[in-house]
Amino acid sequence: MAVGKQPLLNVYGGDWPTPDGTGIRDYIHVVDLARGHLAALAGANPARAQALLGWRAEYDLARMCADHWRWQRLNPDGYR
Repeated sequence: MAVGKQPLLNVYGGDWPTPDGTGIRDYIHVVDLARGHLAALAGANPARAQALLGWRAEYDLARMCADHWRWQRLNPDGYR
């Protein structure tokens, strides 16, 4: 939108208990995200994530590939 490829910015949702009714978003810079992933690879294994955060991975590589391929087939021009 900022470079003129989209006419406007869509923000979805209008019934959240926030001042403008939209959901609260937690933005993070892509470099910070990448560094977090590298830190996790260096010493946070899935068992530690489950112990500390109560989180565990649910999907295997086959599911990841199938989901990605389905999305790509349904969105040949990317997300719009």
